[in-house]
Amino acid sequence: MNKVTVAAHPETGNVITPSTKNVEYGTIRVDSVEVTFNNGLLNKSKRSAFIRGKQDELAELNLVEGSKMAGKIVKMEQYTPFYDGQNTKINPTTGEVVLTEGRETYIQFVFTEDQTETDRFIHSGAPVEETVEATAEAAAEELR
Repeated sequence: MNKVTVAAHPETGNVITPSTKNVEYGTIRVDSVEVTFNNGLLNKSKRSAFIRGKQDELAELNLVEGSKMAGKIVKMEQYTPFYDGQNTKINPTTGEVVLTEGRETYIQFVFTEDQTETDRFIHSGAPVEETVEATAEAAAEELR
């Protein structure tokens, strides 16, 4: 069974961090090391996700730094941002934007209690071929 570890805010030391937009709500950070296999290659990666909710309901969980919770952190990836102002996926070694099928991608890590949940790519937006055709048409139109 997978487990995640509750982490305290690095500056305040609190487990529950109030929302900056609505003080009734807050987040709890959880961390894990996930093991995945891609093309026969084992990969261990550190992951963090946030559990969101009303502060009083989060407090009822009675979690402290280091508490263990059954669950896992899954990676969601798609061609469009998950939220306003999100940066594209970057290679941490080179600092370059990572492309999937020639397109920029965005990732988000999500906590789930569902042990069968897996990382997934959400195919949203137009297929690459349509995007390339539309770009070529727009470029041709500019030349006319």
